[in-house]
Amino acid sequence: MSFRFISKIIISLYFLFIISCQSNLTLFENNHKNKNVQSITNKEDKDRIDLSYINELEDGAIDFYSDETINFDFTNSDFNKIKIKNYGSSPDENIPLNVFIVNSEIYTINIKAEILKFDASTGNLIDKLKIDLPFKNTIPISISLINNDFVIGFKSGEIIRCTKNGKILWMYKKTNFLNTPIKYQDSNLIILYPEDFVILSFENGKVIYEENFNSNNIIQSVGGKLINYFNIIFFILPNSEFNAVDTLLFEKHYSNLQNIETKTSLNNLDDYIHVNQNTFSYLDNGTTLYTYDLIEDKFLLSEFEIIKGSSSYFFNNTLINRYKNSINVYNIINGNLFITINTNKILKKDSKIIKVTVINKKLHLFTSDGKLLIINKNFEIENVIDIKIRNIVNIFIYQQNIFISTIKGTTYIL
Repeated sequence: MSFRFISKIIISLYFLFIISCQSNLTLFENNHKNKNVQSITNKEDKDRIDLSYINELEDGAIDFYSDETINFDFTNSDFNKIKIKNYGSSPDENIPLNVFIVNSEIYTINIKAEILKFDASTGNLIDKLKIDLPFKNTIPISISLINNDFVIGFKSGEIIRCTKNGKILWMYKKTNFLNTPIKYQDSNLIILYPEDFVILSFENGKVIYEENFNSNNIIQSVGGKLINYFNIIFFILPNSEFNAVDTLLFEKHYSNLQNIETKTSLNNLDDYIHVNQNTFSYLDNGTTLYTYDLIEDKFLLSEFEIIKGSSSYFFNNTLINRYKNSINVYNIINGNLFITINTNKILKKDSKIIKVTVINKKLHLFTSDGKLLIINKNFEIENVIDIKIRNIVNIFIYQQNIFISTIKGTTYIL
């Protein structure tokens, strides 16, 4: 048998194999299109999306940053919603405030510095308890429930601790406005003023530590951002200054992380910070991603560019980016794309990601227009649920409840 004849046979078999594979691929694609799920492109093979989620509240305390795991079945269309009108202001002044359930009552605060008390089973208003404040600007920007007392921060810069009946136990005043929610950590209160980092004692309101970070940057009306890694607080002040403080040693924390060179200091609206295990991530201007190894003290990812979408959300080892008719899920360690989820005809192009969490081992992604995407372990959209709440600005999850705040100052409790 000649070599030329053998070569022809091999080439013929090769083309037959290719045609067969293409036919099978076409069949797979056609079958996939018929499925009642959206297409997903998986491009990251080395790592897996971390779907673990174990979050516990600090003992006796709930603040703006509190988050908790929960069991809730959104596929049951009979789930109850309690609606309360709790803020009482125009949409331009509305700031999402915590709502708390204590025994059989719901507590929060309104723009007139009145503690509101509702019936937890019906949502009906029971009482308004006026706080006797010695200042006129009573717009609250933060309320926390700590050891059965409230810590309330006001836009004018004052911070008070009071009882549930409105009796003031102490007051702290700084001549500056406040627009960042207060964080509770290790029996202390972490406060970000436009150019100052302050730690107060929860017990008596005395200053434990204070540091000024003066700059010529524009003060942002949206407030600052903060997150902790054990005793280290990483923060972006409203003047866009990025820094870190050790709350155990009460001093600035220095590392190579301070070498981040952000694109602009004019606007931190689309700047986000995140800690996952031993890594810190910074998304600058919604387009540039940095990831830093806190143990090795080195950058794993620097100046990595992504497409700027309508919203971005850090979750575990991912950065979830909403762009036009898709949701892109990036690996924050190396910048690779885990998956792209096609949301055409599911979400409006301008809808924003408000909350991402894991419930019953499935990813739950909430959007501003009230749509909930439930994504299974194969990263297919298993369910799209309309929770029939519009203009969502924030979602709190704690006390085995879901608190959904809207731009109109209304809170729904699920």
